[in-house]
Amino acid sequence: MDDFKRLLKYVRPFWLIFLFAIVAMFLGAVFETATGILLVPIFDQFFQSPGAQSALPFDLNRLIPPDDWYRAWLM
Repeated sequence: MDDFKRLLKYVRPFWLIFLFAIVAMFLGAVFETATGILLVPIFDQFFQSPGAQSALPFDLNRLIPPDDWYRAWLM
């Protein structure tokens, strides 16, 4: 813990940049996770039976046209 406190003394003049970097890393992690969530409906359309609907967060299946798989990939 003493090492960490010693290192924070060097960060003190740059606290605003340090805070911005922490926030940017957090937002990057959130958006990276969102990429996977957005791909789930596309793969569900190919790997499930035609009438099956999966329970997805935010009801993302409504974004994919049900009959035209090519338009789904263009989206």
